[in-house]
Amino acid sequence: MPLKIKNCQLLILLVALWFLGHQKAFSQVEAVAGLNYSYAMNDGVLPNQKAIVTPTIGLLTSFQLKDSSIHHLKTGILFMVAGYNQDFDETTYSKRFKYLALPLLYKLQLSDAISVEAGAQFRMMVLREEEYKYNYRREDIAAVFGFNLFEGNMLSIYVNASYGILPMVSYQRIDEIGNFNGKIEDIHNTMVSLGIKFKLSGND
Repeated sequence: MPLKIKNCQLLILLVALWFLGHQKAFSQVEAVAGLNYSYAMNDGVLPNQKAIVTPTIGLLTSFQLKDSSIHHLKTGILFMVAGYNQDFDETTYSKRFKYLALPLLYKLQLSDAISVEAGAQFRMMVLREEEYKYNYRREDIAAVFGFNLFEGNMLSIYVNASYGILPMVSYQRIDEIGNFNGKIEDIHNTMVSLGIKFKLSGND
């Protein structure tokens, strides 16, 4: 397991360095900043849960597929925060999960100003608190769907929704007499995100 984690961290670093060194090869490079409405989908293991608002920042790039003006592949590197709050006995407990994410999306340009996109985000939890190291899965893969507005401008808007496919927790279910009775795999990061993109370079 440590080897897999190190390999994933190395992959994220290499992609980031390659991305920064090859900006001119892409159709468009953008800095992004936004807010996420974050919630943990679950089967009842998180009573009294409340959604929270968290940040996302990063760099995104896209390039045309097969010399097409409407079909693009989009990737980059993002730092994002997911999580939730829980209320117990008039006390609020907060969970914050910090991720580095590598999106891999297909983007369809509907017009000069509007596009839709779908794909996956490969996420690795970073800056973990001690309690998270043993209770929560470090890796996540999220399905993503969204759209972009005003793409012809220096500043544009993005909106997307994502659902974490991998369960964050996995543990044995124990019955009333102490026997193991199957496995519980639950809690999925779910986010709706809204933000702005600032075009750093790109083809007009």
